[in-house]
Amino acid sequence: MMNRRTKRLTLTALLTGITVVMLYLAAVLPSAKLSVVAVAGLSSSIAVMQYGRMAGLLCYAASFLIALMIVPVKSIAILYGIFFGYYPVVKNKLESLPKISIEWLFKILIFNFVFVATVLLLKYGFLPNIGLDGIAVPLLWVAGNIAFVFYDIVFSKLIGFYCARFANRK
Repeated sequence: MMNRRTKRLTLTALLTGITVVMLYLAAVLPSAKLSVVAVAGLSSSIAVMQYGRMAGLLCYAASFLIALMIVPVKSIAILYGIFFGYYPVVKNKLESLPKISIEWLFKILIFNFVFVATVLLLKYGFLPNIGLDGIAVPLLWVAGNIAFVFYDIVFSKLIGFYCARFANRK
């Protein structure tokens, strides 16, 4: 019988592998790239639910680093790295807050911080000619916030499904 540390390492490694495969598929599939990257975040969430936040962070970090090395479209790995990989770990922490209003305030603040940082990095760093001028950024901001709320709700439902079906099978 495996001890707890071995089980934790094995599950985290398996989830890391699944995540990397999903990110690779997102890079080579003709459509649904964003959806596949978003679903890939479930792996770090499962690691958190089974063995705690450190296991989730390990799954996220390993998946991100491996994806940067082998996924042919680096923007897929970067998208996972800047949001979809670590957010499930942060979400777990935020959902332990006593008030749902404070939980959502922090979730929205985190999303908007990442959004602003990404726009600034793109506009003034990596892609200065990307065309993020005028009305484009405010429209992206509104659409991004709506999409984020939808993502968080759907992600919570997927986590609930996992918990109901599989969580107690250690």
